[in-house]
Amino acid sequence: MRQKQEAELSAFNKEFLADLPFLNIPDLRGKLERLKWKFIEHDPQHSGEIDLLVLGCTVQELGSPGHRQSSQHWCRTSQGTTATTSHTATSSW
Repeated sequence: MRQKQEAELSAFNKEFLADLPFLNIPDLRGKLERLKWKFIEHDPQHSGEIDLLVLGCTVQELGSPGHRQSSQHWCRTSQGTTATTSHTATSSW
């Protein structure tokens, strides 16, 4: 299942890399790869479902160094008190 999920996310990343509005984003390939591996890391069953708060924190962790430290604190303190919502990723994610 992990290989299938990895392939789907890689295919999705290729679509972004070829899309005109995204061509000028610096290191887009690297950013998409890091996001892909973070998503896989936080989806151990490879179901395509990930807690929305975890996804938001993961994206923030990938942000700028100044935001990273403050967002990690917020994410650690908020995870136990926030209602859980899930987001399903598909090959179009």
